[in-house]
Amino acid sequence: MSENKYDNIKVDGNVYQNTFKSAPNQPDHKGKIEIDDDFLQKLVDVRKGGKTPVIDVAQWNRESKNPNPNTGKKTVYMWTSCEAIAGDPVEGSQVDNTTEVDDEPMPF
Repeated sequence: MSENKYDNIKVDGNVYQNTFKSAPNQPDHKGKIEIDDDFLQKLVDVRKGGKTPVIDVAQWNRESKNPNPNTGKKTVYMWTSCEAIAGDPVEGSQVDNTTEVDDEPMPF
């Protein structure tokens, strides 16, 4: 088992059908996923380590438990999970170990 405290850091959220879509070039689905400090720190640490940060995304089709009071229908949405992982090494990139880096957690 890895000793890295950032292994398997995930964030999740929901993606819904875009009910405001008025043109073919607008998205079919929309949603938001809040990125917490640990997830963001994982991405920064991966990049500082000379690799490309990758966000692995998975989605599951879901349906709300209760009907929408306006329509009487249940809301269909996609539950979305994102996991920060290390990708391939960045070509032509070298980690500069001579620069002092503040290893304190991000202030937000």
